[in-house]
Amino acid sequence: MKNIILLLLFTFVLTSSIFSSQRKALVEVFTNSHCSICPGAHTSLKNYVQTNSNAENVRFIYYHMVYPYSDDPLNQHNTV
Repeated sequence: MKNIILLLLFTFVLTSSIFSSQRKALVEVFTNSHCSICPGAHTSLKNYVQTNSNAENVRFIYYHMVYPYSDDPLNQHNTV
């Protein structure tokens, strides 16, 4: 009985380590081309992430919003 429990425990530990996946952090950045503080904020955020030991696990998505200025050319290019 002990051998069966030990075998099941070993199998569980082995399979959980084999099938584990590397997690990634997703950073969503909401910006506008007219935003005067956005480039500085983005640079600070990127520098902060790059100093982290897990920088390769961080991904950025940039949303160019129509707010507060509706004439953002990057938003007008794809209005969907």
